[in-house]
Amino acid sequence: IMVPLEEGVIKEGLIIKQDELVKKLKEVKEKIDSPFVCFTIPDEVTYIFTATVPVIEGKDATESVAFSIEENVPISLSDAIFDFVPVSVKQNENGHEGIFVVTACVKNEVEKIVSSLEASGFVPVCGVHESQAVANAVVPKNSDGFSCVVHVRDNRVGMYLVNKNIVTFATIRILSPLDYEKQIKDEYEKFQEYYNKYGDSNGLTIKNIFVCGEFEYAKRAV
Repeated sequence: IMVPLEEGVIKEGLIIKQDELVKKLKEVKEKIDSPFVCFTIPDEVTYIFTATVPVIEGKDATESVAFSIEENVPISLSDAIFDFVPVSVKQNENGHEGIFVVTACVKNEVEKIVSSLEASGFVPVCGVHESQAVANAVVPKNSDGFSCVVHVRDNRVGMYLVNKNIVTFATIRILSPLDYEKQIKDEYEKFQEYYNKYGDSNGLTIKNIFVCGEFEYAKRAV
């Protein structure tokens, strides 16, 4: 079900006119039977990074991961809502340390999404960030090795590094109509540079590139 939004209701991933959004969501609600929904958090308010933190056997790692947020993203812990996926645990001279893929989102913007859905009669049951939602849709399950997802729209491109179906790094770039293809190429080169410098590839290359999004623009990125 697709319901068009008036210009300015959502801008660059941010809900600007919440009342207008609620009206549109109520139109959607009338057309489906179940009130339960999952929602997607836009790339623009999401930060993904890999953190190595100390872990103690039998204790929750949430607090240790939380301390890593302000070191890696431009928002404070109090302004963030976050989740994480464990990648590995290894022993060091001080005990053990874990490697986690962390996703931190702007708390206020996530709360706007939830409150908009609730005001429309929906019951939100879970949320996932946009890059992971796209990866879930296009990367085969149980995929082995590293993949890149290029998510293209008319005015932006997102590039996601996926390892074993988990997005471990993502970038987003606003595009102008001029030199559209060149901008995408430049962004991919920067993406590769980051991957080679900071990624956990251990010398492995990206095995697959999946291009998706709005077809008219996605085919220009191939």
